[in-house]
Amino acid sequence: MNREARSTVTWTGNGRTLTFQTSQTFERGGQTTEMKGTDVWSLTADGKTLTIESSRTTPQGEMKTRLVYDK
Repeated sequence: MNREARSTVTWTGNGRTLTFQTSQTFERGGQTTEMKGTDVWSLTADGKTLTIESSRTTPQGEMKTRLVYDK
């Protein structure tokens, strides 16, 4: 499959949140499709909990997930 992906990563001012903005374009069945996504990785001030929130826009609709990791 022919795919192209571009990502932009930024830190927030507090230095504990990292945001990934991703855009993918691919061809399937002669049609070009674009999927966009955002991943936000946040670490609590004490460094003990990492939360990853993901949101994807696909041809089938929007998908969201939230993962929480405790040290």
